[in-house]
Amino acid sequence: MTGAEGDSRHAPIIERATRAICQRVFPPSEFSACCGKCRVLEDQARAVIASLREPTEEMITIGDAEFYEWMSPDKTWTRDLIVNGWHAMIDEALK
Repeated sequence: MTGAEGDSRHAPIIERATRAICQRVFPPSEFSACCGKCRVLEDQARAVIASLREPTEEMITIGDAEFYEWMSPDKTWTRDLIVNGWHAMIDEALK
């Protein structure tokens, strides 16, 4: 797994989700022992991410509004547009 101090944005999403679960399950003193060794937590992370594959209607509505608001003048899809839309959809799901 990516180091705790490192920038996790470049880590694979499964790794990031497994790390998040690990941080909630284990106390900080046991966290490093868990990382990279706990297949059960990785399986849980995969299950959660798979469940997010299909957005809810609310996520679609929020994402659509976000995409529309951030659409660049030349109507091209930009990285920021996609990231902002994804953030909005996940934020809606976490409400």
